Amino acid sequence: MKVHHLFLSALFGFSAILGTSMSAQAEGGCPSGYVPTPNQGQPCAADYNLPYWNQQQQSQPQVQPRVRVVYKWGALAYDKTNGVYGASDNNKNERSAKSKAMKDCQNRGGKNCEILNAYGRDHCIGLARSRTGEIAWKHEVSVKDASEVSIKDCESSYGKGNCQVIYSGCSYAVRVE
Repeated sequence: MKVHHLFLSALFGFSAILGTSMSAQAEGGCPSGYVPTPNQGQPCAADYNLPYWNQQQQSQPQVQPRVRVVYKWGALAYDKTNGVYGASDNNKNERSAKSKAMKDCQNRGGKNCEILNAYGRDHCIGLARSRTGEIAWKHEVSVKDASEVSIKDCESSYGKGNCQVIYSGCSYAVRVE
């Protein structure tokens, strides 16, 4: 019985020594508020789960970078008599967009060009024409959507399969810092 008692005492004593040495090793000699890492080059790292770190992190205001954008404009002009269109994209203002669209229409042979639409603020436009020369246009947020919607509008008025997109373009904002 004595041998059994000595064995158990030695076993408990050894595990107690082993446990304290393991907990001392788990601390890894890290200062308060830090925890050990497996990285040999950086044995300790901040313990962000502690209230100290969370408080410090919350007290620092997040500074948002200042971003400025310049919106661009586009326009469409059309001569119904000749079936000629003119377009402009990415202009600095609406007036410039309309002026360039009119000039483009006239350069293509238009004599009675009129502005159909001016668009801006990150929009695109699609212009569809039927086989008989009627047109439909729509502006949307993507060139794909603008083209699809202008075709749908054209076909709903002038017959399915009778329309095609003759122009699509976008005027997106430009980021300046």
